Amino acid sequence: CVVVAVASRSAAKAKTLVDEHMSPEHRRAVQLFSGPTAYHDLVTSTNIKIDAVYIPLPTRLKKEWTICALRNGKHVLIEKPVAPSVGEYREMMEEARSAKRYLMDGTMF
Repeated sequence: CVVVAVASRSAAKAKTLVDEHMSPEHRRAVQLFSGPTAYHDLVTSTNIKIDAVYIPLPTRLKKEWTICALRNGKHVLIEKPVAPSVGEYREMMEEARSAKRYLMDGTMF
């Protein structure tokens, strides 16, 4: 598993994450996406090969970005809680089935 891209609304936060958690040789290869379209730009990017995305966003935003990633051919790792309701989680799981992609939940700690 190799990190190839990082998206954040803040360019400084994206750069800090890469600088603090990646080796110098990997830093050079990571593409940073920032600004108001960062998440969309990353999940729809065709310039780099992205197999999977990790979505640590607030719960209210997870459905939108999970479905966007799945529709763009990405597997998704999402932290708990995965959705504000069972209904939204079912929609996300159905989208994963339709896209033939994995939707996995995990806890970051």
